[in-house]
Amino acid sequence: MLVKTGAGQLNITYGGANTWSGGTQLVAGTLAMGAWNTTFGAATSKIEVKGNSTIRVFDQNSTSAVPTINNTIDVMKGKTLTIETGKRCAIRGKLTGAGNVKISFPYVRGDVYTNMSAFEGVFESTGGQLRLASAIDLSKGTLKLGAGVYAAHVKGGSGDEQVLTSKIGSLVSTATDCTLASGNWNVGYLGNNDTYAGMFNSAATLNKYGEGDLTLTGSSQGKVNIHKGRVLVNNTSAETTTGAITVNNGGFLAGAGKTATVTVKKGGVISAGKSDYVTGTMTITGNLSVNMGGVVYSRVRGTSSTRNDAFNVAGRVALVSPVFRLERVNGEYSEGDEIKLFTGDGQVTLSGEPQFEPAVPKTGYLWDYSTLTTDGTIRVIADPVGIEGIEADADKDHDIFDVSGRKLRNVTNKGVYIINGKKVVK
Repeated sequence: MLVKTGAGQLNITYGGANTWSGGTQLVAGTLAMGAWNTTFGAATSKIEVKGNSTIRVFDQNSTSAVPTINNTIDVMKGKTLTIETGKRCAIRGKLTGAGNVKISFPYVRGDVYTNMSAFEGVFESTGGQLRLASAIDLSKGTLKLGAGVYAAHVKGGSGDEQVLTSKIGSLVSTATDCTLASGNWNVGYLGNNDTYAGMFNSAATLNKYGEGDLTLTGSSQGKVNIHKGRVLVNNTSAETTTGAITVNNGGFLAGAGKTATVTVKKGGVISAGKSDYVTGTMTITGNLSVNMGGVVYSRVRGTSSTRNDAFNVAGRVALVSPVFRLERVNGEYSEGDEIKLFTGDGQVTLSGEPQFEPAVPKTGYLWDYSTLTTDGTIRVIADPVGIEGIEADADKDHDIFDVSGRKLRNVTNKGVYIINGKKVVK
């Protein structure tokens, strides 16, 4: 075994494959390639990073002589490995452990093929282009992008980008000028609450999986598909993305920023608000479509007057048998309360029957959505009949109507009916 200690640099200068097979321990300092074709032991030799240290790749710009790392590198939790790459190189092998890896690329031809499926730490690209020449599975770890980093799926050794799918446990960045480019980026598997301040361009698709929140504060152009957990759009100065956002079953879109076009599918939820505690408005510069069973969620506050989460939609609002989830945060509803869900100039259309959660504001009151398509408002009105009790005797001859006024021959299902002029629960 080769053990590197001390703050200095150890150059491995043999121009060919080295043969030591007992592995390498990197405790401190720098382990460097002194020739483009040297290796750190045998191809199967593991490098164990036991302390904060550096691996330096031979710096060369040649298409026929590309420095390559093939080792399995295990980074101990709490330790940081810095990889300084050359102008052209290939980072292969495996990455394991739970520590931190910082890597930078000074030129445009450093390609990453690394198997990261067992890595549970933070993989941070600190500068240049992060060129993924194969799809990566970093679903147990974190991808962090530094200032100016351009991350894309590419064809190795080429300038051509390609569509591949990579899995990321957590996506984080505080840099506003980093970019996710071509391909599918499936993120969120760790279930953490993460913030990504960067961009994803029109060639990228961001797919949110896993519990937890992903807060987007940048201005992007790519599509977003929410499958699980929440995505918060919090850019208030421009569209968080001009690409389409689709909220699928189990997904949740929230925030008080701007976005362009939103579709909420059955089981998906759209909400608004500045935080979990402060109501607010989401601005949609395009269209909002809520499919059958899609949920429009609004929190309602206030005692003397109501305040609620709302949606300022410039385009069309198309509602097809939606679910309105109206959560009273404090106080209780009173007759005449108004919940203005949709503001802006967009036309509101409603087809099918909406459902409400809760079914009624409180006992003796009803939801009135008769003007929803004209003023975007749902009101609380007194129930003109009121439920006087629960009757178990449905076998007698009665005049029976459903709540829409249709006369029925008998009661076949559980529900609310008008029997002899009285509202009865069966």
